[in-house]
Amino acid sequence: MLQKIKSLWMASAVAAATILGVATAGPSMAQTGQSHTQASPAQASTPEEARALAKEIVPAGNELACFNMLVTAVTNGTWDVQYKGYTNPGGYGLGQLQERQYAPFGSDWEDNAAPQIHGTVDYAEDRYGSVCGALGFYQANLWY
Repeated sequence: MLQKIKSLWMASAVAAATILGVATAGPSMAQTGQSHTQASPAQASTPEEARALAKEIVPAGNELACFNMLVTAVTNGTWDVQYKGYTNPGGYGLGQLQERQYAPFGSDWEDNAAPQIHGTVDYAEDRYGSVCGALGFYQANLWY
């Protein structure tokens, strides 16, 4: 049953990525051996800058499409790096995570999308195996 749900969810993620014009092939950071040990030097604070930076940091394909859907959902569509509106107590920014998930990627995590993007991807891959795994869990539970 779980495998069927995962299969249906992945099909919906691929369909959404196709509609959004996002490529649907590409490995996760874990699959490519890349890591999030350092944040990008780029400073991004507006929603537009955060979206552009995500395209540079998050692997293309399903992972990028899933990241975009996850951030859009948890920030209520704002992509605001200072967003605090999610139900997670202490949740902050793009991933609605806590300081401990963002801080290793930059001391300016409170107003810079780069550490938030790295922290969100790192958290998703560590806890759910991939960003798409985190999105699937979020869609099923409305939290992750």
